[in-house]
Amino acid sequence: MPLEVTLSRPIYYVTHKDMLNYPTVHSFTDFIKDRFQPDKPIP
Repeated sequence: MPLEVTLSRPIYYVTHKDMLNYPTVHSFTDFIKDRFQPDKPIP
């Protein structure tokens, strides 16, 4: 099973509501990278 498939479900559940504010998958990817950076607090 690809890593993307393994991560898709928890990421989906955690960010589903937040993802609604992002119009594209590219923005969603940037959002995930930004949200899960260890040096940034999660809002």
